[in-house]
Amino acid sequence: MKKRWWIIGAVVLVVGGIGSYSMMGGSQPTGAVVTMATVEKNSMQNKVMTTGQVKVKNSVTLYAGTDGFLRDFSLQAGDSVKQGQIIGKLDQSDMDGRLLDIDAQIELKRADLAKTKLGEEPEAIAQLQERVAAEQRNVDTAAREHERALALFHSGASTQQEVDKTAEAVSTAESNLKIAKQNLALKQKGPRPEELQSIEAQIKKLQIEKSQIEKDRVQSVIRAPLDGTILTTKIENGQYVGKGKELFTLGDLSKLAVEAQVSESDAPKIQLNQAASIEDNSLGKKQLKAKVTRIAPIAEATTDSSQGKKIRVAVTLDLLETAPQLKPGYQVDVNVIVLQSQNALQVPIESIQQDANGTAFVWVGENGVAKKRPVETGMENELFCEIRSGLTPGEKIITTPPDTLKDNDPILEQPQGMM
Repeated sequence: MKKRWWIIGAVVLVVGGIGSYSMMGGSQPTGAVVTMATVEKNSMQNKVMTTGQVKVKNSVTLYAGTDGFLRDFSLQAGDSVKQGQIIGKLDQSDMDGRLLDIDAQIELKRADLAKTKLGEEPEAIAQLQERVAAEQRNVDTAAREHERALALFHSGASTQQEVDKTAEAVSTAESNLKIAKQNLALKQKGPRPEELQSIEAQIKKLQIEKSQIEKDRVQSVIRAPLDGTILTTKIENGQYVGKGKELFTLGDLSKLAVEAQVSESDAPKIQLNQAASIEDNSLGKKQLKAKVTRIAPIAEATTDSSQGKKIRVAVTLDLLETAPQLKPGYQVDVNVIVLQSQNALQVPIESIQQDANGTAFVWVGENGVAKKRPVETGMENELFCEIRSGLTPGEKIITTPPDTLKDNDPILEQPQGMM
């Protein structure tokens, strides 16, 4: 009997101990499990991210200034040239002969002009004067014959037909005298202005033709307009080239630029001289510095197969450093820094919440409970948001608060590395 009560007493003692352990803290803590981050100061940037194509900043395409067969051209894409270097010629072997012929024509016209300006020689004037005198004598003779025919007609010794014939002879002689006098007057007066102008115009035409041939002779020699590299060629040695034919494109590969397209929403953020960085698979982890040097004055509509019609603004960036593996034509990633701060108080962007009235706030962890804290925000990027007021460095904030979280709710911080 005593043994039975001893067993019962032992069981009660054990149960009582277990209850006492439970009441003294043996149960697990409760609360919402949350991830948290520490408010800290660090450098921060706001970037406009887009893509662009690498271009040669200084390039020039040469065209044939005249026509002819291409000679002495052996360059290929990738070859380097120096400014002024002769890199080919357009054969115009008949050019010298054409110039000599035109010079001879010019000299002949100049001689004609000088002779015309001097007027007729004295011997020619004397001949014209003698012509006038002869025609005058013919008029006098015809007049006498006409008077004689009239006298005979009145005496009945001649006919009206003879009178008419002598009258016609007088008219013809007078007409010839008038022409002779006019010719003498013209020669004595000197050359007509339009006659001199005609000869001068012919000389000018020949001089223009000569200048064009000389220009073609100069342009038949193809020279490099700048130091650089042959980027593309459109010709081969021995090929006949017509005037205006594209020959090749030459560029300075030490000076590259990127032509990018910025969205309508990001365009107002872009300004001249803003710093930027260029990234590409060919560069590995290296980023090249760049700056904005040109913003297009107008926007253009572009069509994308996945996004449809978009409004874009063209932006040009000069590379401030280069890498040999980066080539013109590459499509690269562009990051334009529109805002930056070297000592910004910041929190993860997903921790920022908004009230119904639009006020920004965060949840702060204090002594194991959640506290709602209004904040004033600044710049943002894809990862962080700047806090201008409402928080201090070192405070712990909830990064992804549950929608049901309320002020003073107990919380449990999820250990790092756990889901």
